[in-house]
Amino acid sequence: AGVTLHVPLPTACDANALERRRTVLAALASAAPPSTNVVPVSYVWVSTCEELLAYHDPKAHPHLFLPRPHPVVATPSSSGRPFMISVTGFVHPERLAMSHTLQFIFGRGCYTETLKKDNTHLVVANGCAAGRKVDMARKWGVEIVDADWMWRAAQRGSADDPDGPGGGAE
Repeated sequence: AGVTLHVPLPTACDANALERRRTVLAALASAAPPSTNVVPVSYVWVSTCEELLAYHDPKAHPHLFLPRPHPVVATPSSSGRPFMISVTGFVHPERLAMSHTLQFIFGRGCYTETLKKDNTHLVVANGCAAGRKVDMARKWGVEIVDADWMWRAAQRGSADDPDGPGGGAE
């Protein structure tokens, strides 16, 4: 049996960073013994495993635990109002990883464990378009979005979704 080496890679902010990341991975793979499996992971994976004090297979949630194939840009609020984002339908470790990812993209303190009237967004997991949080978000006028909205915003550097409100969540 071989050894698995998990290599945390910084989130790429531009095309040059993506190329540097590919170069680092190639160098590690060529320098490692033949029986070594080099697995690139995100810092969200490291933070999640550390906080839960447990190993989680990075391939279980590749959208959160593996490095993104495109640049990710921190996304400020275009309205000037700070983001307040809650999630529903995600369970550990994915829920914790979502909180880390949201704070990386939209700023520290944007994640709220509970949905409140002053939340700006509710991110719903696939197949979770109903429930108490979703009902309350509708009642309070909180924008309901899916996880893909988060990644599109990070790619564009803007939370304004050209696909319209909800980003496909409803």
